[in-house]
Amino acid sequence: MKKVFALIIGSLLSLLFPRIGEDDGGSFSPAPREEISVDQPVEYQAASSLPEIESEMVFEISVSEIDSQGCIIPADLSVFDASSRAVFESALSKVPCELMETLQTIEIVDDSEMPRALAGKYTIKFRSDSPKKAEFESLTLHEFGHIVDLGGLRGTSDSGKSEFVDGSLPIFNDDLSVQFYRISWETSEVKKNSALDEDFASGYGASNAFEDFAECFLFYRLHGKTFKSLTLENNALKLKYEFMKNNVFDGEEFSTGDENLAMTPRPWDVTKLPVSSPAL
Repeated sequence: MKKVFALIIGSLLSLLFPRIGEDDGGSFSPAPREEISVDQPVEYQAASSLPEIESEMVFEISVSEIDSQGCIIPADLSVFDASSRAVFESALSKVPCELMETLQTIEIVDDSEMPRALAGKYTIKFRSDSPKKAEFESLTLHEFGHIVDLGGLRGTSDSGKSEFVDGSLPIFNDDLSVQFYRISWETSEVKKNSALDEDFASGYGASNAFEDFAECFLFYRLHGKTFKSLTLENNALKLKYEFMKNNVFDGEEFSTGDENLAMTPRPWDVTKLPVSSPAL
């Protein structure tokens, strides 16, 4: 009788107090995963000297690297002071996050001989005085254009090599950027014979296919009304505007800039244009 009673009591206790680790969804905790630091320095290399990445890279980063829209980049933003970082994050909030994921390194370079900024697939370099310039957000968005172009929009080798190259690296036919380049360019550096000065957002955009993309990227995002007004009189710019709208910004248009801004002749540099309305 005592054994029966003990069995009954034991069964009741097991129901009331299940063991940790059983399928009760209770107190069992797996061992913590090892976190990957994003603060480790990455040696700068031009995009054309870096191998293609075959598999997706996963980064665990702190909340401080996530902007208000949840955009995550595996790059250390502590290189900026507070005010410059705020401007950089404002620019970051204006671009499609999924096209910025290759940005791994941001450098501030104390070299008065270098341009205001440089960018490739993985890296942005800013000259040390650039973050203090009035056009820093515009400059940053221009460099983001290179990240999107070379890192965010990518093709596959199965489609074959296009007539465009990034240094020594081929750009493949199914890379969406090729559609943009072919509007005005025969090769990365050679314009079509039919291309006119007015087919570009700026004189600098007419330098090569990559600067054309980056200037139009910036122009579309911070000067949307100005860009759209030019499409009424220029078919090449209409095609470039539609490319940015449909292939980069997922159909979204922006009421930024001034449709009455004088753009004839074209300015040398879109980053110097006044931002006359909030860059929403």
